[in-house]
Amino acid sequence: MSTTEMGRPMQRDFGFKKPEDRQFGNQKSTGKAAEPSGKMLSPVKMLVVTLLIGVFGYLYIAHIFYTQELLREVNQLRTTYENARVDHTDTRLTYERMTGPADVYRNAKTLGLTDGGPADRIINRN
Repeated sequence: MSTTEMGRPMQRDFGFKKPEDRQFGNQKSTGKAAEPSGKMLSPVKMLVVTLLIGVFGYLYIAHIFYTQELLREVNQLRTTYENARVDHTDTRLTYERMTGPADVYRNAKTLGLTDGGPADRIINRN
């Protein structure tokens, strides 16, 4: 065994500490009770955080359902608009066929009207 400068035998350190030197958690060697570290949440804070997470979760889920309902309504309105547009186009084409030039000339002849021809006269100012 080797000795120190004062002549006492040197103790080997095997990584073990004396019971009075050991510290458990944040407990000091003074014998006081362990104090909670700054990273721990108190039960009240934990309850508040849990409630906030619950409220935000509820709002998120409500938003998702509202958005799906709104999308369903938009798709229904889009389908209604497309059907109305097709009906309008068909009705307009039917009207244009009924009032087209050939039908107008035929109806004019049955009424006894004659074709005026092109406007060959030039209007002069006097």
